[in-house]
Amino acid sequence: MVYGYARVSAEHQDLEVQIEELQRYGVDELFHEKMSGKNINDRTEFKRLLEVV
Repeated sequence: MVYGYARVSAEHQDLEVQIEELQRYGVDELFHEKMSGKNINDRTEFKRLLEVV
């Protein structure tokens, strides 16, 4: 199983390029969010990914 994580820091930024690259790589399960990287406790999708792996 291949997992992927895409993130941008602001709502106005676009995740699409990252998502497309991860899909091209063959990611089976993709987590993504628009959230600042400053505080890991606020990054719910990242925490979900860590729980899975």
